[in-house]
Amino acid sequence: MAFGELEDLCCHINAKIGCVKKLLQLRAIGREPSLKEVLRNVGQEMAELHGLLDRMEGELNQQRQLAAVSLRSQLRRPRSLRRWC
Repeated sequence: MAFGELEDLCCHINAKIGCVKKLLQLRAIGREPSLKEVLRNVGQEMAELHGLLDRMEGELNQQRQLAAVSLRSQLRRPRSLRRWC
């Protein structure tokens, strides 16, 4: 394995370890009655953000498709008309 690959592997493993630590911390928070409501609110906000990101991704894909169609239609025009449109 090359040095760069090992470095990437180490970063990936460290990221996974960080995720596990965060998960364990969240589990501990979920067991405390006073913090359950906070955790529930965070979960709801994350779900809303996920929905917004999905909508944003859909809009972005639609814009890309429109741009591709526009580009194709411009390329199909005769050269004499391309300058004026």
